[in-house]
Formats: sequence, structure tokens, C-alpha cells
Amino acid sequence: MHSHPVTSTSSCGGNLPLASRPVYVVTDAAVDLPANSTHHLPIEVLPITVSFGSRSILHGREPDLETFYRLLRESRHFPTTAAPTPAHTAERYAALLDQGYDILSLHLASSFSTTALQCARLAEELDSRRIAVVDSGQMSAGLGLMVVTCARAAAAGEPLARLEQMARAMVPRVRLAGALQSLDHVRRSGRVPGLPAAVGEFLHIKPLFEVYRGQVTLLGFSRTVRQATRRLVELVRKWGPIQEMAVIHADNAGWASELVESLAEFLPSIPTIMDAGPTIVSHVGPGAVGVAALLAN
Repeated sequence: MHSHPVTSTSSCGGNLPLASRPVYVVTDAAVDLPANSTHHLPIEVLPITVSFGSRSILHGREPDLETFYRLLRESRHFPTTAAPTPAHTAERYAALLDQGYDILSLHLASSFSTTALQCARLAEELDSRRIAVVDSGQMSAGLGLMVVTCARAAAAGEPLARLEQMARAMVPRVRLAGALQSLDHVRRSGRVPGLPAAVGEFLHIKPLFEVYRGQVTLLGFSRTVRQATRRLVELVRKWGPIQEMAVIHADNAGWASELVESLAEFLPSIPTIMDAGPTIVSHVGPGAVGVAALLAN
């Protein structure tokens, strides 16, 4: 990180040394964040387009879940997603830079999307000294835990160089696992390798998966909610000491509450419950639950 001052036309910290600039955390709408508890943090969410045939909705920081689930029920098309456009990303980067912010851009795993690569190219074009792009290796609430942790540190005054170090150090410490209610969406999305086509013929079989460092691993199948919950809890126990945790669900608050109750038996604090946004639900389908954890150092 350069230590000499960088001039800017901005009146908000334009002549400050790089280490003195405030930092904004930019992410994309593949993130899932706790509702109503992060609005005070310096977080910007780049929108993702979710399409049902010719009908599209723009999904940003505050998704319209009511409209999304209505379309999911009524449309004969499976939803597809499109990454933030380079033009919009460049516009938001430029606006934040002009306001005097450095930018930590923390995104969905590059194995799932081109967003991180696209942002890295834009950072080089605009000012790579003031924009750090990090591939989270995660999605959904896993990405959310990283974004919130970095945004808290940014709000406390940590400089960009330190925040980039924090983000990269968290990549191997974040895990996400889940269980799906239906096989249809995940099979069409191709996000879980090794899912046999014939499995779709069996009703009520719930695939379990884990996301770690950009890779999705199929863990097996459970026939009941209780069995799937027990297996998720067993997996979380094996992860080791946990610094922070969130439980996420796709329109299945009952199962999420059951999972939280089971996890609370051995965790020091009750996990946050989050609604999964349209981007993730488009690929895993409604009814899914998951648990994301930031492991302790």
C-alpha cells in the first residue's frame, strides 16, 4: 500500500494519505445480510438481475421477497441470474472514490460468477491503490459474515490495507452448509456436482451440501427434516470453535428455528436468522435452510 498522498477533486478527504481514508465495503447481491441491523455500516450492494423468462427484477440490498416468491410460484420459467453490469459497477466505484472513500470490494466466489474478475479489471482501470478486490470463496450468509465483519472494522477506522488483509485471512475460516427441500432448482443450476439425474425421481430426499473456498461438496441425502437437521448440527460441531454464526432459510422459518434450537445447545450465543435473497433461492429453490460460520482464529 502506498503511503504518499493522492490528490483528488473530492472535498471529502481527497488530500488525505491513503491510510487515513475511510473505507466502503462493496459487495454483490449474492450476499445475504441480517435484516435491519447493518444499515449503519458502510456497505453497498451491487444489484443482480433475476429473470423469469421475459420478466426481470433487480435484486439489491433490500430484496422484494414478496414479488420474488410470487413469481417463483406463478411463472412457468425457472429463474436465472445475471451479474452486476460493468457500467453500473464502474459508476458506483467512481462515485465512492469521488466522495473520498477507498473501497474493499468483496464478492461471490469466482467459481460461481464472473463478478470478482470483472471488479478486479475495473479496479485496475480506475485506481488499484484505492480499490482492493477479494474473492470471498463464499456465497449467501457466508459472504454476509465476511462483509459485516469488514464493514464493522471499516466503521471503526481501519484502513484499506488492513481490511484487505482481514478479508483474505477470513476466506479459509468461513464455512457454509445447507439442506435443500427440493432437487429441481439445484439440478438445473448445476451448482452441486455429482448430483445424479435419477435422484430427482425420489420425492422427499433432501441433499446436503457444503461450500468452502469456492467449492461445493455434496455431503449426501436425508429423508426427513429431523435427519437433515441432525446431520447439519453434527457437521457444525466438527468445524471447531466459532466466532460468529448465522442460520439462513428460503421461506422456511419453521425449519430455521428448529435448526437454531439444535445449534443453541452447544453455542455460546444464539445464531442470527436471515432470509435468503432471490439470487441464492434462484439456484437452491424454496424451502432450503443453511448455516454459515466464521470460525475463531
